Amino acid sequence: MSLEFAGHTQQALFLTITNNSGHNIKYGDGYEITGDQWGYAGAVDNGFYDLPSGGQREIQIPVNGLDHGEFCVTKNIITDPDNSTDTEPYELSTEFALENAAIPPDVNGAVMDVDMDFATSVGAVIYITNGFGSGRIYFDKSYWLQRNTGNDWQDIQIISSDVFPDETYSLAPRQVLNLTEYWAWLYGELPPGEYRIGKSVLHRADDGNDSQFDLYATFTVGGNPIPDFVHRDGGDWAHPFSGITTFRAEVDKLIIPDDNRVSTGHELLVNSLTPIFEGWKTGEQCFIGDNMTVAVLNSNNEQIKFSDIPQGATVDITFNGFVYTTKPGIIYGTLLIKIID
Repeated sequence: MSLEFAGHTQQALFLTITNNSGHNIKYGDGYEITGDQWGYAGAVDNGFYDLPSGGQREIQIPVNGLDHGEFCVTKNIITDPDNSTDTEPYELSTEFALENAAIPPDVNGAVMDVDMDFATSVGAVIYITNGFGSGRIYFDKSYWLQRNTGNDWQDIQIISSDVFPDETYSLAPRQVLNLTEYWAWLYGELPPGEYRIGKSVLHRADDGNDSQFDLYATFTVGGNPIPDFVHRDGGDWAHPFSGITTFRAEVDKLIIPDDNRVSTGHELLVNSLTPIFEGWKTGEQCFIGDNMTVAVLNSNNEQIKFSDIPQGATVDITFNGFVYTTKPGIIYGTLLIKIID
């Protein structure tokens, strides 16, 4: 069986489902759509439709605002529904990318830029663009900072481990990815001046040939305090580095995503040992999700993967101050997790 992306409009996705299983199947009318920088959309199954062996059918899914990015659509399937001993439910998925029309036509390689509205002494928001017409680009969490001394670019001294865990991310052709890079734990707070951030990327062409190169983007750090909001595009945007706070917690458990489902990644459930905010009670429980920003340091100040955080560990969690106050709460904008013991 297969589920394939067939096309889209502003109002709908078109998928083709093919039943080559040798059995009749039923597919649900619900769906789940996820995208790394888009969020989640979905609908529960209110009914199922039959598709005989050898059959093929186009499915239409209503969407709103799905204009560019990388996505995955998942639908529920029941195989051989008339045979009670053989029938089995599972999920069928397809991944696809919608080209970002905002990328200028003359951009035909990989580019990195810094969002100057969010360039600060402790971090910045960067944009990585895969402007290639084909082939993905691959990169990890590592980066380096340099300061313009007037004569050349000088490496900034690090104060922590710059050996990043072996985690690889990728980006489809004609796509843009924004990353929040928080470097206060690695470089300290930068004094005013002109800087550049560097990052290594690899382009893998459709013929399998690889090319490795470095990207750079310059930015300026001023002496003004970080605002809570930045006004642009006709509205106020919360600043990703305002309200940074740290609290101590005990790791209750690591939640590992089910490989058979689309997931945003690993999560921690933690019990706070100090108030998350001033005036809050200790003992509050929160979920903390893995992301492409967060760095995790063990008790020896070495970087480790988020998934290697041990159950029962005491950790200091630094984040940008946004908590969704459910029970348990959900912490967004995690910047740093430091294992104490």
